[in-house]
Amino acid sequence: MKKIKSDSGMALVWAIILLIFTTTLSIIIFSYTKNNVGETMSQSEQLSAFYVAESGIELAFTALNTDVDATSYSNTSKVKLIDVLTSTSQPEITLKDKMITYNSQDIGKVNVSIKVVEESGKTWIKIASQGIYFLGGDDSVATSIMKIDIHNRANVEREFIDGVQ
Repeated sequence: MKKIKSDSGMALVWAIILLIFTTTLSIIIFSYTKNNVGETMSQSEQLSAFYVAESGIELAFTALNTDVDATSYSNTSKVKLIDVLTSTSQPEITLKDKMITYNSQDIGKVNVSIKVVEESGKTWIKIASQGIYFLGGDDSVATSIMKIDIHNRANVEREFIDGVQ
């Protein structure tokens, strides 16, 4: 048997091995990057839905502190809506599909519920706001809840559902 001492063709073998290694590494990096970008976009859209829900809370809170004509509820002509809500027999207000606009563009909508509830031995005004952000690929939804103690309005509790916590 004759031994082959020639290295001719080895460069081609090494080039093919290097090409396979580089291609495999590139595919792994691309897949990892693509997954991270998708997760980041999903988190960004969920955060945007949270902010839309928070804007619903702010709308409701502002409305509760607005003067309304309440001659049928009290002896004065102007009272805060929060006071009317706590003194009525059907203490619930709802706001459906209120569009939220940013820079003249509709970015989402909110559904807000304001009602008086009894929890943990206290009477609360509970504002629940569901924010729907629809500028991303799929609609992202988050819910924010604010509870205000009727007897101590400085006592406020917050809760976030289906969104950023």
